[in-house]
Amino acid sequence: MNYEDALKRAQEMIPKDVFEHKRFTIPRVELYSEGGKTYCTNINDISSKLRRDPDHILKYLLHELATRGSIRKKGKHIDALIFRGRFREFTLDSLIKKYAEKFVMCDNCNRPDTHLNKKDRFTFLVCEACGSRRTVATL
Repeated sequence: MNYEDALKRAQEMIPKDVFEHKRFTIPRVELYSEGGKTYCTNINDISSKLRRDPDHILKYLLHELATRGSIRKKGKHIDALIFRGRFREFTLDSLIKKYAEKFVMCDNCNRPDTHLNKKDRFTFLVCEACGSRRTVATL
């Protein structure tokens, strides 16, 4: 096998989405307040775009906001995140952006094509595009 054949074979093994340059945008948070609670109603859109579990996102947000909260479900479907206290959309938007930087975006190629992999006591962020791997904080 010569160099050109080996190079062509290696390029065929790289996932096709590595070469696509789509813009990654996080949906804006949709909130409403009722009493002393704030409800985030589009957590399903946000979690599917980030490809993360809503529970993980909620743990991060509760830690950063220093408050308590829960997930409201209707049947098996997640309806909303509930935060104790009143919060503005700007606050939660910026926290979700920070969450994406810490737990979604690859440090090497800056792509969102990642997943979290837990091994022993460590949680790793594994990039599906470039193959890099780094540890992330455990929540």
